Amino acid sequence: MVRRRFTPDVFWYKVEDMISRETIAKLAELSRIHLTKDEEQKFQEDIGRILDYVKKLEEVETGVMAPLASITGAKNIMRDDAAELHVPGSNPKDLLNAAPVSEDGYVKTRSVWN
Repeated sequence: MVRRRFTPDVFWYKVEDMISRETIAKLAELSRIHLTKDEEQKFQEDIGRILDYVKKLEEVETGVMAPLASITGAKNIMRDDAAELHVPGSNPKDLLNAAPVSEDGYVKTRSVWN
């Protein structure tokens, strides 16, 4: 690939310099997906573009800026974390009686595991 000035389709780097075909193959294997050679090439280019964008973000000077958690300044208001033994307004015995099958104070269900 010839290195040219940046346009949406052309980058200053060779895509192969950013992420190797072997890395793409390993990612596909770990993801348990099968990729054709054309798909590997497309993913290599796409991930290369993402990495290029991240590289550009790393160039931004942020030393004088305070870390930002929210742009609105809103604070998360949460209730106290208090344990409740049952659903408010319900009696645990009534819930057990309403279940199709219960045993030793627990609702009995079919096995999830084979």
